[in-house]
Amino acid sequence: MKLRLFLTIAFLTLSHAISAQLRDNTVDALLQSLRSGVCTKAEFRMVLATVEEVPVEYGGEIFYQDGKFRITGKDFSIFCNSEHIWTIDYSDGEVVRQDAMLISDLIPEGEISASFSEDGSRIRSISIKAEKGTVNITVPSMTFIPEKPESFYTLDVSSLPPNYVVTEL
Repeated sequence: MKLRLFLTIAFLTLSHAISAQLRDNTVDALLQSLRSGVCTKAEFRMVLATVEEVPVEYGGEIFYQDGKFRITGKDFSIFCNSEHIWTIDYSDGEVVRQDAMLISDLIPEGEISASFSEDGSRIRSISIKAEKGTVNITVPSMTFIPEKPESFYTLDVSSLPPNYVVTEL
């Protein structure tokens, strides 16, 4: 459960910072610079390293738009429609649903830095150094596409196989 929370925090950080234009190392600066009216689509590779554990690597694709996001990886997906977050663990057949939270409430205190493309329109990497570990995210590709409907960011639990366990927090 600790790893799932840390993973969710890291993905939320990426999703909220992914279309940032400012080169400041504060959460507030990244949040204030979010684009609206487009969907940002990006590939990512992420390495989580907590103080006690061996680094864990994740990769996948993220769609972000106006506070809503959808993330897909090898054995997981995360949906957020600004009201709820659903974290799906496909290997365990488990879904955790919780109320959405402000990103500033989720990010561990620490230093956040980002590198951008030469024209400043795309993030290339994000690094978070916190007391309990580090998160390093690389973004090999990022494009801006037309907005997606809200249903794209909402998990339809009835579409899951019947053996999935859904836990609401």
